[in-house]
Amino acid sequence: MIKGDPLMIKLVRARPALLIYFSFWFIYFIYVWSQALRLDPNGELMAGNDNLWADWVLHFMVSTSMAYRDLLPHASPLLLDAPFHYPFISNLISALLLKAGASFPVAFAVPSLIFSLLLVGTLYYFFNALFRSTGIAVLASWIFLLNGGLGFVYFLQDILASAEPLATFFSPPRDYTYLEDHHVVVQSLINSILIPQRSFTHGFPVALLALTLIYTTLENFAGVLDRTRIIKLVTAAILLGLLPLIHTHSFIGVFVILCFWSVGYLLFSKGPWLQRAKPWLLIGGVTSIIALPLLKLFILDHSTSNFMHWLPGWQATERSVNWLWFWFKNWGVLPVLAVAGLIWLIRTQDTARKKGAWLFVLLPFFVIFALVNLVSFQPWSWDNTKLLTWATLGFAGLSAYCIVQLWQHGMRVFSSHTGKPILAVLMVDIAIVSVLLCTTSGAIAAYRVARIDMHRHAMFSVEEMELAAWVTSNTAADSVWLSSDHHHNWLALTGRQIMMAYRGWLWSHGYSYSKQEQDIQRIYSTADPQLLKDYRINYIVVGPNERETWKADSAVFAQHYPVIKSSSNYLIFKIN
Repeated sequence: MIKGDPLMIKLVRARPALLIYFSFWFIYFIYVWSQALRLDPNGELMAGNDNLWADWVLHFMVSTSMAYRDLLPHASPLLLDAPFHYPFISNLISALLLKAGASFPVAFAVPSLIFSLLLVGTLYYFFNALFRSTGIAVLASWIFLLNGGLGFVYFLQDILASAEPLATFFSPPRDYTYLEDHHVVVQSLINSILIPQRSFTHGFPVALLALTLIYTTLENFAGVLDRTRIIKLVTAAILLGLLPLIHTHSFIGVFVILCFWSVGYLLFSKGPWLQRAKPWLLIGGVTSIIALPLLKLFILDHSTSNFMHWLPGWQATERSVNWLWFWFKNWGVLPVLAVAGLIWLIRTQDTARKKGAWLFVLLPFFVIFALVNLVSFQPWSWDNTKLLTWATLGFAGLSAYCIVQLWQHGMRVFSSHTGKPILAVLMVDIAIVSVLLCTTSGAIAAYRVARIDMHRHAMFSVEEMELAAWVTSNTAADSVWLSSDHHHNWLALTGRQIMMAYRGWLWSHGYSYSKQEQDIQRIYSTADPQLLKDYRINYIVVGPNERETWKADSAVFAQHYPVIKSSSNYLIFKIN
């Protein structure tokens, strides 16, 4: 049966690579997410990842405000009376799970697990649709997930310098995709974005799915929009239209990609111009109807003048490092392989039409890379890595294409016993070394992520968990609270509106908060009744962070307001 069926032969040959790829990543993410957020036997909420520990309290704050107050918020939970502008779909999913009675670990870790597995699938789906090769698709997916630059060189140095090299090898002491002193800052995708950045984890696979639907639907389009094609394109357009609420950076990345794809399609596909334009008019129309109102409501109307700014050279400029040296350390040979892959792919096309079409399919990934190096899309320039991920996607695909071509050409020379065997050996060796250079640092980082024992941290103590439970049960959901702006504020678990959250979040999201800063300092120093009235404060928390950061004096409040709840370290005052 297989002899006469080329498709079956292809599937049988592809099965081991696909089985390894999907089995490994499914087992990996199931394990990592099962350990990511847990309640220990004492009742502490524990995080199993450094970056998750640092970032997820923001998501707790947004999700609990949606679960316990307004399911579709109009005001920011981060700053009293400020507008809400945040891609909230990932937090809406967790809010619905909380409302249904799920625990915090289930409500937050389970959706991230599901979308991580979806990412594994959509990566392969996208690359296989683009290159029509299982081998390239699998390799490109590995490179994308494990890309990490040349930080592994410092890992080897640490092993050689260690008194216990074997222990250092099995317990890497640092994240070798993030070494500040060496200007290695484009962190491993898994550690810096996929685990902590919930919006990315949900939005990226959705965007990939939409892109692949569009590409496969129009790849052999003959000018007739039948019912099946319309359904696929409308589905993709709906997904794209919702992206501003899921992950704004993915929306920007996809916008750039589709601009090039549409122009390339109009220029190089066959058939009357109007027929070629119809599918793109359909995609653009449906996407615009959904996305433009969402962008206006949640993004554009609330952007500040310093939200985006000109920054040629990106982090290389901020660190006063040579641009080429910076990218060589952070991306290694990936850009070189990508350029080589692009040239190789275009040169192998037999017509000018095909060459032009492929150029417009792949050029947007280089344009996104250029944009990342010219403009900072958020106040904190490092956030450009979320957009850089889209450049990595294209670069990973082209690098995998280049490596597979090197391998196949080298093996072909070996098997034919013609040509120069030295050249064949060189091509095969370059292919193997290229894979190692592209993935070793990321593999070390992925291993460290799975070593939960190396970076498990308490997010909230038993005392703080008990206080959060008491507040949720005994105070009004719409009450306003004054507390510290510490980024691990336990009020994030309650859904209550606080006057001002962590200032690092406010700055990175473009909020102006200098007046609130001054007023909070005055309230904690004097218990100013007029300011308490102006800000509609119902409760004041005085605890370790309030005393340390704001010099809060509980005696000042005790003269005028009753203590309604106390614990070992905290006092909660009720304001009449």
